Amino acid sequence: MRAIIIAFLLFLSTVTWAEHPQEYDEFEAQEQLMQLQMNLWELFNQLRYAQDGLRDRVLLDIADMQVRINEQILKMVMLDEKYHGK
Repeated sequence: MRAIIIAFLLFLSTVTWAEHPQEYDEFEAQEQLMQLQMNLWELFNQLRYAQDGLRDRVLLDIADMQVRINEQILKMVMLDEKYHGK
């Protein structure tokens, strides 16, 4: 799980520091990704105090957030290719 998060952060830093202007939907997608990332960190913080059944629910939410983040990354890559080529 840590490797996925590190890979995600490396990808995000690459997308964030791109040297081309962003279109509005690229900016909006980036904002959505940052929101999902904040939600993921909040879920990790909840693991500190979650117990029993609640802990299982938080782990399921983390897995769901991982899927949503991966989908958002793919969307950002497609938008980048759409506006700035390969």
